[in-house]
Amino acid sequence: MTSIKSIVKSIVKSKGPILTTQLIKELRVAGSTATDEALRQQLSRFEDEEIYKLKGYFAHRQTLFYFKDDFFDEVFTEGLLAALKSDAKQYHYLIKALEFHRGVLPIDQLPCYGVNPVSNVKGHVTINSAIQKLQTLKLVHNNNAEVSLEPPRTHIIENKRQSMAIQLVKDVLLLQFNDWARKLSMTAYDSSTFYSPFGNFCFAFVAPSYITTVTTWSDQQLKPGFVVADILIGNTVTADHIEFFIKKVEILKAQKNTLKFLPFLIVDNLEPEALNALRSSGIIIGKVNQLFGEEYTSLMAALINTVVNAGAVLKKNPEQFIDLLVKLKALVSGKTNNLRGDLFEMAVGYYHSKMGCGTLDIGKLITYEYNQREMDVYAVYGNKVVVAECKGYNYPMSKADLETWLTDKVPIIRKWILDQPSLSDKEIHFQYWCTGGFTEDANNLVEKMEKTKKYTLEFFNAEKIVKTSALAKSKKFNDIMNEYFIKQS
Repeated sequence: MTSIKSIVKSIVKSKGPILTTQLIKELRVAGSTATDEALRQQLSRFEDEEIYKLKGYFAHRQTLFYFKDDFFDEVFTEGLLAALKSDAKQYHYLIKALEFHRGVLPIDQLPCYGVNPVSNVKGHVTINSAIQKLQTLKLVHNNNAEVSLEPPRTHIIENKRQSMAIQLVKDVLLLQFNDWARKLSMTAYDSSTFYSPFGNFCFAFVAPSYITTVTTWSDQQLKPGFVVADILIGNTVTADHIEFFIKKVEILKAQKNTLKFLPFLIVDNLEPEALNALRSSGIIIGKVNQLFGEEYTSLMAALINTVVNAGAVLKKNPEQFIDLLVKLKALVSGKTNNLRGDLFEMAVGYYHSKMGCGTLDIGKLITYEYNQREMDVYAVYGNKVVVAECKGYNYPMSKADLETWLTDKVPIIRKWILDQPSLSDKEIHFQYWCTGGFTEDANNLVEKMEKTKKYTLEFFNAEKIVKTSALAKSKKFNDIMNEYFIKQS
C-alpha cells in the first residue's frame, strides 16, 4: 500500500505549494478514507527531508507544504501568493498595497493599507511583525524608511519617480481634504493628523468631529466622533485593492469602546465592482474630481507627469515647470510647503537647463561596484559634469549631513563619472544647494572643502541661491525661487 508520505510528495510535486485544507481534499481524491481530523493529525506529524512546512501565517493554523528546493522558484512564489490571498489576508493586503504604489511605500504609510494594528491587540499580528514575516519570505525589503517589494520574488521593480510623484499628490490631496472637511465644520479646526492611529489601526487622515450623529456623552462629558480616511490614487482601484479598507472598518465597528466614526476613501479611478463594494459597506467615497473639481484633478495629473518626466520636461520645455508652480500656488495656496523639498531639485534642474547644459536628468540612479547612488540633479555641459544635491528645507544642514554626502555619495559618483568614456575628460563639479543654509560647524567644513583640488565643490545657501538663480535671466523663476523656496525657509 502506498504510504501517505509518497502520496503527499506526489501531490506537492503536481500541484505546487499547497495548504493543509486543500491537501486533505487531494488525499481524499487519491483514495484516503481517514477522517479529516485523522489526516490533519498525520500531516501535523509529517516529516520529510525534501518537503518543508511553512507555519504561522495562515488561517485555522494551516501549513503550506512545498519542496524546499522550490523556495526561490516561481512555482513557490505563485503558490505562496495564492495561499496568502486565500488564507492569510493580512499579508495579502500589504502586498497589494505595495503593488498598487509601484512597489514601494514609506514605512509610516504602509500600515494604513492593511488590517494590522500599530500596537499589541489580542488576536492580531502587529504591523511590525507582519513586515518582518514578509521579509522572512523574501517578499519585501525594509530599510527603515521605506518598504519595497523584492523584485526577484515579485517581478515588480519599483518606479522611484512614479512613486515619488504619487506621494506628492497624496500629500496635497490630504491637506485639501482636511481643508474641505473643516470648512464644512465636519472636523475640529487644526485637529487633524496624518498617517496616525485610530482605534489602534492606522489611517492616512484622522480628525475629531463634533457632528451630532457621531458624538457621544460619557460621564457628563461630550466626546467627539472621528472622521477617518485613506487614499488610493494614481492607479486603477479594483475590488481587491479596497478590501483592506472595508475589513479595517468592520474590525473597528466590532471592537468594544470604539468611538463613532465616518470612514472616507479618497480615490480618482474606481472600477464599478469596487464602487459597489464600498457603497454596500457604508463607506463614503470621495472622488477627487467631485470633491475638488476638474481643474484640481488636471493640476494633480500635470504634477505627476512633470515629476515623473522631470529631466525631459526641464530640457525640452522648462517653462512648463514654472507654469505648474504658479498654478499650484494659485489653486492650492498655503498647502504646498510639503512639496518644497521634492520640487526643489526640479528648480535646480531648471537653472541648469537655462544655463545651457546638454544633458539633464533628475533623480538619476547609478550603480558602481554594486553600490547604488542617486543624483538629485545630473547636468552635462560641454566641458563639465555637474552633480547637485538639493535640500529644500527650512532648517540648516549640519556638519554631519555634509560629511555623509562627502563620504558616502561623492566618491562613488565621482568614480562612476571617471569610468564613463564620454565623461572622463570633463571637469567634475559637485554642488550642494540648501535653502535653509548651514550650521556654524557646517560652514567651517564648507570653507575647508571648497579648497579641494580633485574636483570642484560648491555650496549654496539661501543668499547664494538667490544670486545664482538670477543668472538664469527669468523673472518668473526668480520670483518662484524667492517666494516659494527661499522666503519660507
